[in-house]
Amino acid sequence: MLGLFPHAQYEEETLQLDSGDVLVVFSDGVSEAIDVHGEEFGDDRIVSCISANRHLDPAALLDCLLATVRQFSEGTVQRDDVTAMIVRV
Repeated sequence: MLGLFPHAQYEEETLQLDSGDVLVVFSDGVSEAIDVHGEEFGDDRIVSCISANRHLDPAALLDCLLATVRQFSEGTVQRDDVTAMIVRV
C-alpha cells in the first residue's frame, strides 16, 4: 500500500505506452505466491503467461494469469493478497 510507511522512498519513472501495449500491475502476492514445495511463482512466470496470452482481452488475460497462479500454487494457502490489474492501451 503506497503511503503506508511514512519515510519510504520510491523511484519515479516515465514510460511511453503505445496503442496495443499491455500494462500489468500486480501486488507482490502474485510473484511471491508459493507452491507446495515453497517455490515462488516469480516474475519470469508472470512474463511468460502474459506474453503467451497477450492476444486475449484484458479481462480474459487477468483470468488466465490468476488461474495460472492458482494452478501453480496447487491449493497452498497464500499469506498475502494476490491482486492484479491489466489494461490494454
